Amino acid sequence: MPFLTIAIPTYNRPTVLTESVRILLPQLSPDIELLIVDNCSPVPVAESLCEVLGHSAPYVTIHRNPVNIGGNANIVRCFELCVTKWLWILGDDDTPHADACATALEIVRPLSGIACLNLRTELRLGDFEEKRLDLISALVFLRQEFSNSLFISANLYCMELLRPFLSYAHAFSFSWAPHLALTIMAVKAGHCFYVSDSQVVSWGRPREGDRWSGLWLSLCLPTLCDLPLSSIERRMLASALGPSLLTTRDLCVQSLYLFFVTKDPDRSAQIFWKAYLRGRESRPGVLSAVIGIGLYCVLQLACKFPAISRSLLDFALAGRLDERLGRVAVSPFETK
Repeated sequence: MPFLTIAIPTYNRPTVLTESVRILLPQLSPDIELLIVDNCSPVPVAESLCEVLGHSAPYVTIHRNPVNIGGNANIVRCFELCVTKWLWILGDDDTPHADACATALEIVRPLSGIACLNLRTELRLGDFEEKRLDLISALVFLRQEFSNSLFISANLYCMELLRPFLSYAHAFSFSWAPHLALTIMAVKAGHCFYVSDSQVVSWGRPREGDRWSGLWLSLCLPTLCDLPLSSIERRMLASALGPSLLTTRDLCVQSLYLFFVTKDPDRSAQIFWKAYLRGRESRPGVLSAVIGIGLYCVLQLACKFPAISRSLLDFALAGRLDERLGRVAVSPFETK
């Protein structure tokens, strides 16, 4: 029985997936298996990897979903399909190091009672000594290192301890962070969160055409606060999530950009504006009237002068918003 599963949730990224598989194949062994979870890509992964895998790949399994279940659900599917003690979920656009498997095994073999292990990547901002954390300390770490914690490829999971809590990953898949929901509940139950200074992967920045959306993240991530936590734990979680979310101003700008420039393919802008205006309905008065008139004028101008509107929105998004997204952004879940 293998000790570690490397699971890659993927959708329609044959080029970058092939690069990662080429790096991982020489590192596989009886202790390490590779599981690729194909989210019903237009060209099946089994076909796109046919050349690199050859006729037989003894430590490689490809699972293809009969339908596209969404990026978050495909990540949860990796947890479901894992039968080994440890699991590493690798984003299909992230690059594993040449010694990633040996490093991962060296770290996890001597550990016990650890539900999740967070590794160093270029997204980690500070220096931390390697140690075990309880839930309160883990929530403090989450606030300090939110991007690195959210980054799916930066974590190793002990499935022996996490399997009883898989229902939370399913229930909170809409949060865009099902792995955080799973980990938080396991650590709350008495298991530990471990901070490691070792590195096994490089973050793959979102590429042009990726359906990455800071708007969706800011709309969905706060639902993690509905986990069954104590009032103190819930406040600490909310405090950890808050600084990484887009401000209302940035949400308005990006929603307009999505609506008029990208035609809002996933309707995230429409959902945001409905929620925003619904909240304003409970605040009658001059402010609501001014906001309503302002929005009407903006929409009318954008429709009448689409080229100018696009230029202005591109300019507005180029500065603060891009910097904020770069700090929060991890592997785009929706395309996994």
